[in-house]
Amino acid sequence: SCGFDDEARDMPPGSVAQSDQEASSKLPSPSPSTSTNDDLNELVMMHSRLEECLANYDRIQSGGAKVECPLKGGEVWGANKWVTRYVDYTSKYGLGFLLNDGSSGVYFNDSTKAVHSASGDNFVYVDRRKTSAGGVREPVSVYTLTNFPEDTLKKKVTLLQHFRSYLLEQQTRAEEAGEAEPLSSNFEERQDTPTSNNDDDAETAPMVFMKKWIKTKHAMLFRLSNGTVQVLFYDLTEVLISSEGNLITFVDKEKNRFVHSIAEIANKQHGDVSRRLKYAKEILSQLISASKR
Repeated sequence: SCGFDDEARDMPPGSVAQSDQEASSKLPSPSPSTSTNDDLNELVMMHSRLEECLANYDRIQSGGAKVECPLKGGEVWGANKWVTRYVDYTSKYGLGFLLNDGSSGVYFNDSTKAVHSASGDNFVYVDRRKTSAGGVREPVSVYTLTNFPEDTLKKKVTLLQHFRSYLLEQQTRAEEAGEAEPLSSNFEERQDTPTSNNDDDAETAPMVFMKKWIKTKHAMLFRLSNGTVQVLFYDLTEVLISSEGNLITFVDKEKNRFVHSIAEIANKQHGDVSRRLKYAKEILSQLISASKR
């Protein structure tokens, strides 16, 4: 079983890829808030797909028939947003992260969140407020670095900028040393949204944010608002589960990316991937249990 040796934290909205000028006229739209039930249903669906995949893997390994595979390799594109690097400063402020599109954010220790756009000076702030019914609301606001409520957000905006500077500096060093791929705000993605050549669509697209992060004995798990779950193992491999659990992106130690449909992993007996999916499934089980409390 998978033991939680550290912490599990709720997280929320933010990441934006957009152009520099026209700050207030073309602010990107925040992702709509999701209810606790929607969140739970999404987790349960993903967990059940992984469970089915792993059961099929064991059955086929024992000589059983292969499963139908509607999506073939090469015809699918995996997750288009992921965490490229992070810094854990929860001893004082929170967890900072950089996404592959160049946006960056902070999950603060008080469970509020902020995300800086990939370009320009826009940022998203996600508050956290208790409701009279005992639940939690997470209202999302979009501001610019020159226009925000300074009385409540000045310190957090300063920290957001400091985290961003640090993470971008680390990213630049890694790129120069040939240890990281360049960031890209135009990463193509065909699994969840139609492609578009209209730059305005990219600028006003809903922002991807981090809903939750979990630190375990063997990995960091990041859950993003676009439905992707990223598990970053300490042996430098990764799995990204996207499209409601239908697509798996596996990243090996050399940073090669392989996209498989959930059926392919069972049919082709991808052992490295299935072992990591089993661990991811155990973490999801704990998330589901926690969500039901």
